[in-house]
Amino acid sequence: MTAALNELAVGGTILLVIDDLHAADQPTLLLLRHVLRGTDDAKLGIVGMFIDTEVPPEHRLRAMLADFRAAYPVASVHLKGLSSAAVEELVQAWPNVPPKSSPSSVG
Repeated sequence: MTAALNELAVGGTILLVIDDLHAADQPTLLLLRHVLRGTDDAKLGIVGMFIDTEVPPEHRLRAMLADFRAAYPVASVHLKGLSSAAVEELVQAWPNVPPKSSPSSVG
């Protein structure tokens, strides 16, 4: 895995995005640690996403994040949900969505 990522990074920097880390098992987290140790920090960026409420204090991911913070620059970004108005705005802006119809008057 690290050899493949290092080979890909020869042409420039790469960003590895990992979703659902809250569901990662111990072997997956150990592989992630191996990747971090075996690749060039300047060539590989990693974004890991997890649902905070799915990761209690004793969860294995919390311990792994503490280990990562001790050795690597780790930043946490907490995202909030969208308001109803923001969701409607996204839906209305989506391609091929018909415009909101106005009530027609039948006379």
